[in-house]
Amino acid sequence: MIEELLDLSRLENREPQLNAEAKEIAPLLRNMVYAFEPLIEQTHLSLEFTEKDTQGIFVDVDESKLEKIINNLVYNAIKFNRPGGWVKVALYLSENKRQFIFSVGNSGNGITAADLPHVFERFYQGATATAKAEGMGIGLALVKEFTVLMGGEVHVQNTAGEGAAFTLLFPVTKKTDATNDADVEVLLPPAQEWEHFPERQTVLVVDDNAEMRYYVKEILGKQVNLAEAGNGTEALIWLGKNTPDLIISDIMMPEMDGREFITLLKNDTSFKRIPIITLTALADTQNLMGMLRIGVDDYMVKPFNADELRVRAYNLLNNSYERKKYNEQPTEEDDIKTESADAEALRNKITAYVLSRLKNTAVSVYDLADELCVSERQLQRLTRRLTGCSPAQLIKEVRLQKAYELLIAGQIQKVDDVARQVGFESSSYFSRQFAERFGKRPTEMI
Repeated sequence: MIEELLDLSRLENREPQLNAEAKEIAPLLRNMVYAFEPLIEQTHLSLEFTEKDTQGIFVDVDESKLEKIINNLVYNAIKFNRPGGWVKVALYLSENKRQFIFSVGNSGNGITAADLPHVFERFYQGATATAKAEGMGIGLALVKEFTVLMGGEVHVQNTAGEGAAFTLLFPVTKKTDATNDADVEVLLPPAQEWEHFPERQTVLVVDDNAEMRYYVKEILGKQVNLAEAGNGTEALIWLGKNTPDLIISDIMMPEMDGREFITLLKNDTSFKRIPIITLTALADTQNLMGMLRIGVDDYMVKPFNADELRVRAYNLLNNSYERKKYNEQPTEEDDIKTESADAEALRNKITAYVLSRLKNTAVSVYDLADELCVSERQLQRLTRRLTGCSPAQLIKEVRLQKAYELLIAGQIQKVDDVARQVGFESSSYFSRQFAERFGKRPTEMI
């Protein structure tokens, strides 16, 4: 339900991104449908699955959106059924062979004549819905919007008292070997990567919405220890006895909101070095810049997906761990203290230098060291001690953060243009680096 609400929010807030590619459609659908076989057996129904002339047929689809469509339709066919009934799924081509057709029907009570015209409307719930069939009226609305987004059609046929059938029609395409940003893989940290920390990391989730806290727990619970607080006040009480490795905080909360909470932490020497990710629905540049100014290490705009949170949490935890590890080494005479005005000035100077030469693809570690009047060796030591990153990684981080700001603000509509604006010569390399840093492709934000 949370995933559907997030999908709905994406559709309302901006033009949704379609990551479509040519797929042999029948095997894909077959796997999706047969995943429901245990549930069909458990509910004492039978499944009839037929295919005709579908071998080698390709359709341009976004696989994740297609899966949501099929899950909704098949699950509804099971839920709105009668004991001992059946679910029928058919795959076939239109007479002119130009459309691929997917049909799913059942032996339930069907849809009333009054409800039939409204089944694809958002939040519509039929007057005859039973307790078993209650929902939020989102699923079928998403089915239609995702189907249309992929160039298809969806229709419903119904005989009241005898069941309903939903039919999807998609244009047949040819297999293509073309590659683009949609082919850029979002590189998730493998399970063993989390094990390189000397002990299991602790993450504090601060959000007044219990469902959102549960959602974060579902995403990160296998990799880290999770603590929860409903607002800034509760979080401060917990922090009085505990020290987490990362904080994930909402902004708008009762009693003490995220801004006040984070400002307090960043002004307290005991907590200021704990990395913080903020979750916010406020996606305008002014709000995001305001959060960065109060010391937020990273921010995520709602709705966000699970992979995005996993990647960002891991990156911040890893940088923090590397910084702590480097600070345990013996200091040298020319080192700057981590918690000093000089350290803050140096961080700001590095960021300003890279931003002032953003379109210059050739900014090097040597150039940065020369600007700061330090040796390259000293620069390596200082940046690792202050940020956990090498100078080259820090230069790239400034570029990628600026790219994220440009995409959030909607100022640029092409990945090639964004890459050039922030100093990447290759848009494909930029896309890979962006996905590795933020857990999503640049095209998902356009």
